[in-house]
Amino acid sequence: MQTSPSATMSDDDFEVMKARFIAVGDRLTDLQLLDLADCYHAMLRQRRAIRARHPSLAPTAAFGVEDELRTF
Repeated sequence: MQTSPSATMSDDDFEVMKARFIAVGDRLTDLQLLDLADCYHAMLRQRRAIRARHPSLAPTAAFGVEDELRTF
C-alpha cells in the first residue's frame, strides 16, 4: 500500500500496524469483529461527510483523482 504525501504513517509502520491488527482480530469473536468493523465504517462515513463539506481536505484534491466507484 502506498500512502499519500500527507499521510502521517510510513508504509513500513502501516504494515506493522496491519499485522498487529490481524493478530488481534484473530482473538476476537465474530460479534466483536463486526462491532469493530461498524466503528471503522462510521469513522469513514464521518471523514467523507467532512470532506464533502470541505473539499480542500480531501486527500485526492491535490492530485485531481476522482472518488472510487462503490458497488455496495
